[in-house]
Amino acid sequence: MTNDGELVLPPNPWWLRSPALLPDLASGVAVLAAVVESGRVLVAGAGAFPVLGVLVGVAGVGLARRYPWPGLLLTVVGCALAAVQQWDPIVEWTIVVFVLFSLTLRGEAPVRMIAATALPVYLVVAVESGAGLVSPDALAAVAACIAAGAAGSAVWGQQRYWSTLREHARQAIASRDAEARRRVEAERLRIAQDLHDVVGHQIAVASMHLGAVEVTVDRDPTTAARAAGDAREALRMVTAETQQILDLLRARDAAPDQTVAGLGSLPALVASFVSIGLEVVSDVALPDVPVAPVIDVTAYRIAQEALTNAHRYGTGTVSLTVRAEHGRLHVVADNPRAPGSSEAHGSGFGLVGMRERVAAAGGTLDVDERSDRFTVRAVLALDGRKLS
Repeated sequence: MTNDGELVLPPNPWWLRSPALLPDLASGVAVLAAVVESGRVLVAGAGAFPVLGVLVGVAGVGLARRYPWPGLLLTVVGCALAAVQQWDPIVEWTIVVFVLFSLTLRGEAPVRMIAATALPVYLVVAVESGAGLVSPDALAAVAACIAAGAAGSAVWGQQRYWSTLREHARQAIASRDAEARRRVEAERLRIAQDLHDVVGHQIAVASMHLGAVEVTVDRDPTTAARAAGDAREALRMVTAETQQILDLLRARDAAPDQTVAGLGSLPALVASFVSIGLEVVSDVALPDVPVAPVIDVTAYRIAQEALTNAHRYGTGTVSLTVRAEHGRLHVVADNPRAPGSSEAHGSGFGLVGMRERVAAAGGTLDVDERSDRFTVRAVLALDGRKLS
């Protein structure tokens, strides 16, 4: 892994980079040995059977590329044919060894192939040498078969290991990228929720004050001027809170739970709604123990969204209760609904955002949307743990 967290595997050994390289090389060596042996047999005038044994062995090399077992057994037959006229079949059983190595490199079962070749090669060489069953040449041929099968199987296992390792690395990189995309989407959603809450509330405040300016500008300029100032302050708050959100996004070293508003801002939030004519019966008791930052901002945004809904779709009154009991924070907002508001209750994004905020904070949310009342009940763990 590099310093910037990128997952990098060391390069494969050269003999593992191409799975077909070593099997083809082993087959090529076997064919080359057969060519040399053919010349030796012809020069020595060894007879027909040694020549036939070499040809059968070469045919077995070619056949083994597509049909492993028939090809391997054919090379064993070539070894036996070469020994019929008392010709030393050292090259022929060497061809068997290289074909065995080539096939186990391709993943063929080594134990069965060793058993199928070692015994007949042992008997052929022992009989040809005349030294009996303890012939050193025969034992060397058996050892070569065992070594070829074991080596081929080991290299094939290494190839499989590296292939699996690289596949796991690719999956890890894909999972990491997917997690990064998920976090980016979650952050975008959080930003959208913050902007929705901030802008929606402050625009509602500004709209109410501008309406007051419209109806009082002619008959009561003093009241109109005061309302215009309040509207200007609401718009300034939109700019300020939006700038805070953008500052958090730009700050690379900012803590992920850093927020722009929290429980301490609830009195000011309630006062801003009261200033635009919403009658708020407030029972807010701030916790006297530390509150997780994510819970702090979530509770504030729930109260803000509930008061905004009460102002837009209620009859002008709302009760807001915020209390901490037994390590849990309870936020309850209840208001009567204005006639017809159940059919025209906005885009619904506010409630969706509220549910997602509470779910992300590990809490529970219950929204009661009756025809005459609208009630929101949220429960959050003060320390940020997920509620069971």
